[in-house]
Amino acid sequence: MESLALPRRYRTIVVPSSSFQLVIDPGDANRAMARFFAHLEPGGLLVMPFMILWVGETNEPIVREDWQASRDRIRPEDGATVRRWSRSTFDLAQQLEHTEDRYEVIRDGAVIASESHSRSPATRWYTREQAVELYHAAGFTAIRLVSGFTLDLVKPEDTLFCVLGTRP
Repeated sequence: MESLALPRRYRTIVVPSSSFQLVIDPGDANRAMARFFAHLEPGGLLVMPFMILWVGETNEPIVREDWQASRDRIRPEDGATVRRWSRSTFDLAQQLEHTEDRYEVIRDGAVIASESHSRSPATRWYTREQAVELYHAAGFTAIRLVSGFTLDLVKPEDTLFCVLGTRP
């Protein structure tokens, strides 16, 4: 995103599924915002969802030691179950999530294959105020926040919100 260079401008840019939060470095995030701005026509709209990954009272790192089974799928070719396990560590001071994923192939109740992947850090989250500041710093105006994927105004308890900003 931070090196986006397409041959034209657009009326609307939608960054799907909180994928902007995969841009970990704050400098890269600012460069990505500048690239989105440059790729919009005057009056064009940038829409991005954000997820707040942790809400709590502490600033200490939070580690989820327990593995969570997050997905099971049956492989059509042999009927084996493919299962994904995951766990995360949240660095609250830096607003970063570090993830571990383990994938298992299970046949007849036995694990026949397994592999693990770590991403550290994996994602960065933003408060509403930080997301709005990203838009302002890039030059966007008429910035509004909506609840989830609706056009309703964002509510204080929302951990999923979209930001819409216009290129003047």
